[in-house]
Amino acid sequence: MLSSLSSKSGHSEPISEINVTPLVDVMLVLLVIFILTAPLLAQAISVNLPQTVKVPSANPAATYLTLYADGRYELDQIAVDATGLAITLSDKLITEPNLVLRLESDASVPYEDVAQLLAIAKQVGIKRLSMATEAR
Repeated sequence: MLSSLSSKSGHSEPISEINVTPLVDVMLVLLVIFILTAPLLAQAISVNLPQTVKVPSANPAATYLTLYADGRYELDQIAVDATGLAITLSDKLITEPNLVLRLESDASVPYEDVAQLLAIAKQVGIKRLSMATEAR
């Protein structure tokens, strides 16, 4: 009886399906826009940078700490042992408060050994550290 009343009054049942066609159309248009604009975003702009004269650095001279593959340490080309390294670095830090320690390590040295040197430098109180690398 209800079905006959609803059909006579002209009311129909609500549609329970969502029409996704407009959503798919919008997504396809956005995809085409991104495909067309992506190559434009990847292009680099060439800029002529100004040339300057190289100015010497105002930083104090660095202290070089070298770790060789065979486990030897050198501090400013003077051989030191692992136990005396902390004492020598702390003495240098007292005389030069803005000490820059530049760590040079052989490529075959295990990372654990380099990490121990970094820990010693931190324990002594060195705030400025530089890792020496070589350009390829």
